[in-house]
Amino acid sequence: MTKNLTITLILLLTLLYMGNAHSGTIAYLTPMPMPTQYRNFDQYQQALKVWENVYQKIVARTSNVQLPPMPMPTQYRNFDQYQQALKVWERVGSSQSRGNSYPVEAHLVRLPPMPMPTRYRKFEHYQQALQIWINVSKNLVARNLNVQPPPMPMSTQYRKLEHYQNALQAWQNIFAGNW
Repeated sequence: MTKNLTITLILLLTLLYMGNAHSGTIAYLTPMPMPTQYRNFDQYQQALKVWENVYQKIVARTSNVQLPPMPMPTQYRNFDQYQQALKVWERVGSSQSRGNSYPVEAHLVRLPPMPMPTRYRKFEHYQQALQIWINVSKNLVARNLNVQPPPMPMSTQYRKLEHYQNALQAWQNIFAGNW
């Protein structure tokens, strides 16, 4: 391992043990590694695996979590890398709900904003990201009594009324418990 990766790993492991169910602190998850931050693809893959491993444990063990922003296809040169990052984000965001079999009052979960269609070049990418966001949010809300919803969708944020209505309905269903 390189010196920088070792330091990063030590910092991440320190964060892992800092937040626990009794501390009342919020674990603000750092953004995911990006391929452009590394000299080669192998270093990026290694960092992404470390990030996923550490943050799955943090989310599973920490009472109060703020998830990082979702990956965006425009941040990746290669669509396969984007797909991989999106799956990693989904696994990390879902790890708390897998570890708990009952609702927990003490947990505070802050969800990132809903994906917006205007931030995606292809509508299919938006739909995929929205569905993953819905699944992660739905699971977290089902397991946690103290979820801070992101801002409600607003009609001015959408080019098509249909997209706005779908997003608003999803937001309402998730946070009103209508699933």
